[in-house]
Amino acid sequence: LQAKSNSPWSHCALLNPVTSHQLRYAAKHMFNQKHYTSGINYYIAYFKRKLLE
Repeated sequence: LQAKSNSPWSHCALLNPVTSHQLRYAAKHMFNQKHYTSGINYYIAYFKRKLLE
């Protein structure tokens, strides 16, 4: 994306999801982006996190 490359934050890595809400959102986002294996991995992490909470 051109907007991201022009951003002053372009050199910083994105934060990984930590909470169950963030994991669920990340999983849905990955499925919408057609990254199905990443989406499944995030859903597994989401369910594990929900069991711990």
